[in-house]
Amino acid sequence: ELYDDAREIPVDDDRKFTPAERIQTIARIITSTSNLEELNPPGANISLDDDNRNDPIILSCFPLHNRQVDSMLLAKCGKWWWKSKEITNELRYYYGERVAFHFSFVFLYTKCLVIPAVVGSAVYLSCRWLGAIEYMRALCIFGFGTVTVWGTYFLKAWSRQNNLLNDAWNLRLFKEADYPNATFKPQGYREVVDANGALLFREPYYNPLWRIPAYIQTFVVFTLFIATYVLGITFFVQWYTAAMMAPVCSKCPHCVAFLSCFDTERATLFTWRWCYILAQGILLGISLDVFVYLLSVKLIRVFVARENHATEAQFQRTMVNRLFAINWISFFLWFMLIAFVIVPFGDKVETWLSDNFKYTKLTVDWENGVIDMSTALVTPLLITQALNLLIDTSLPHAFRRETLRASKLARKIMRANPAETLLALSEYQSSFENLPSTSTPQAPSSASVDFKVKIEVSSTSLRWGTQQHLDANPNALLMCC
Repeated sequence: ELYDDAREIPVDDDRKFTPAERIQTIARIITSTSNLEELNPPGANISLDDDNRNDPIILSCFPLHNRQVDSMLLAKCGKWWWKSKEITNELRYYYGERVAFHFSFVFLYTKCLVIPAVVGSAVYLSCRWLGAIEYMRALCIFGFGTVTVWGTYFLKAWSRQNNLLNDAWNLRLFKEADYPNATFKPQGYREVVDANGALLFREPYYNPLWRIPAYIQTFVVFTLFIATYVLGITFFVQWYTAAMMAPVCSKCPHCVAFLSCFDTERATLFTWRWCYILAQGILLGISLDVFVYLLSVKLIRVFVARENHATEAQFQRTMVNRLFAINWISFFLWFMLIAFVIVPFGDKVETWLSDNFKYTKLTVDWENGVIDMSTALVTPLLITQALNLLIDTSLPHAFRRETLRASKLARKIMRANPAETLLALSEYQSSFENLPSTSTPQAPSSASVDFKVKIEVSSTSLRWGTQQHLDANPNALLMCC
């Protein structure tokens, strides 16, 4: 029932647009072309990328800088389980349908994850101690049921939720706006005319053959990424195997403690062997899953931008296609090597490495049953996700708090010292007026002179007023402190 109303808070009749519609209208006016022949009425032709993102006027027009709305929505984040419909309506009202659909999908997906989480925990607790064979059979049945039953149920549930939102918000007859790419540089324009030959608009076009150099550069990045990741994961898998198979120090007199031998036979929690493997996982996550991955994504984004797509939708679709292979390789390669190479053929792999590379520090005597599939698969996953959580949420939150703190401090200083602030503005303007120019020097305009006079008079009056106040009340400074 909550989807019937776009928002529970009453809206005045004279307000023609919701905040989301106003944001979209302002963005379209700012980013549209200023050429009257291409668009009438024209826009401002201002790109929202690069330096313009920090423009205070542009920033004030967009929703993420409305602190009151942010605080209101964040206050409801702890109640999202039973107020997901209400939060979705609020998001649609303030940020538009695209953001609302995204959060609606996240809410439904998180709720549906409860089913495999509960069933998987029950399987683990009930079959973990029955034996390896029974445990692996239970895992196979659980995995098959998750893919077939739960996956089908979730897709069907999202299809119904999607249809419900489209009907409740009356979006069946609307087509999603195809926004132009701000960095698109057309090769030329085609004139589109009506039946009478009157010019309707000029359509930009770009020859796809010009994208071939960018395709080649993307292929080179893919090749380097795959080669780096395959070699890196292979090294870390073998290093992990050596750590798990390392002997106990009491049975190996010539071994070095914590490097080639440990005090315990298994990687029990908080033992030295466990700490060693944890350090391996952290190093793996920082080097491959963070540094190499982020570098590859950055390079691919640069090359996709060079492909010069006409619309934002084409740019985003291309980015998704490029990143799918990278995400798949970075996520599943470790699991594939552990599950299909090390565990079933570990003895042969160690023998082959020892015979061909003659490097005994990373080759061990294979022992069946030492490497546990569940531990080998879960440990790097937890570490990688913890690092991603730190980079994607904690660090941006800390940077944002530091930025807000600096902004508050700057505003406090400006309010406490208005005269110095006015003088700083005067010096800032003078720095532009004193720039060397090749044109004929001219006398400063009367507006600039008036501005300087006002600054100086205001500064003098503020200082004189402050001094008079302190003379009349000597304790005022102590009271302010």
